[in-house]
Amino acid sequence: MSHLISLADSNSRAKRLMFNIVLILSYLLIKLYKSVALNYNIIDNPNRRSSHQIPTIRGAGIIFPIMFIFLLLNEYSATTSYFQYNLFLIIALILSSTISFIDDIYPQSIIIRSVIYLISLFLIIYSINLQEVFTTFDTTFGYFSAYILLIIFLFGILNSYNFMDGINGILTSNSIINVSSLAISYHIYSSFHDTIFYYFLPTLIVFGYYNFRKKAHFFAGDIGSISIAIILIIGVFQIISITHNYHYFLFFTTFIIDSWTTIIFRLIRQEPLHKPHKSHLYQYLFNDLNFPFWKVSIIYGIPQILINLFVILDQGTISIILSILTLFFYLSYRIRKQGTNKLLNCYDPELFPKKHKSSPEITFENNEAGSILKGEI
Repeated sequence: MSHLISLADSNSRAKRLMFNIVLILSYLLIKLYKSVALNYNIIDNPNRRSSHQIPTIRGAGIIFPIMFIFLLLNEYSATTSYFQYNLFLIIALILSSTISFIDDIYPQSIIIRSVIYLISLFLIIYSINLQEVFTTFDTTFGYFSAYILLIIFLFGILNSYNFMDGINGILTSNSIINVSSLAISYHIYSSFHDTIFYYFLPTLIVFGYYNFRKKAHFFAGDIGSISIAIILIIGVFQIISITHNYHYFLFFTTFIIDSWTTIIFRLIRQEPLHKPHKSHLYQYLFNDLNFPFWKVSIIYGIPQILINLFVILDQGTISIILSILTLFFYLSYRIRKQGTNKLLNCYDPELFPKKHKSSPEITFENNEAGSILKGEI
């Protein structure tokens, strides 16, 4: 008995040590990235489409893929039989995060980015073994169809996280909620991978310290939003492969509702989807109704916490009902506050410069931005 207690204490100390190591490494990485970003001018200067008013370092989400790959490699060192499994996941993260970081610095073609994202998603699905996840599809056509539909669905999730990273804190709070939910799920249902998401939390906490504030010191950038989406997709697929509980896809509910319904509204208004906009509900709450960023994060976070809770408890019916109610209240609120005319008709002058005169954008010279940032951080 005393031997078991001693072993449990040893494991607990090892977990605390690893948690602290990740916390310290994440802090050092973000500080190192600050120096690199200032040196190479990786700065997001505000313009009329922005929700921030001062130049802010972007691309700090680079710490997400670096630390998750570190955890995957550490997992490999402890369990060598999973080398090939983790290798595909690492390659997927490297591909998606690299093109996203390049896009943060030098905007890339949407076609190039999409192809690389699709390759990354294919590697994830292949490594987790789609046949084990979709056991109900026993024909070649059904298997192939499920594969294609799943990749399209996951591609939509990637874009959702990219779209929703528009104000301070919203991406961070959602990520902490979902990563915590995955950590709990793995602890309950799996002996393997039961700690990797727990160890990833310190990275989000460090980034949140600098981002979850009125004047953020860092933005995640495309590399942050895309890589965290990839990491969550990996986690959801792993737990689905273990439990065969497809309700874990509901972990993406709140972001999917806002991003996908906003796309539908923009299609109805015949707005070009590739152009920047401020049409999401969270942007309306923050920019038009002057809700503080933390309140917006809470509005999106509470329903996601409730949905995740019932998914973890294997109460799929309740989690689906909550997701439907979330969609209902979302649409009701937008229609009541913004009106059908504004939602369904073309109203954004920034997307139609020929019909409306545009005002000068707020910009900063590079040297001015750098001096402001050095004083702010």
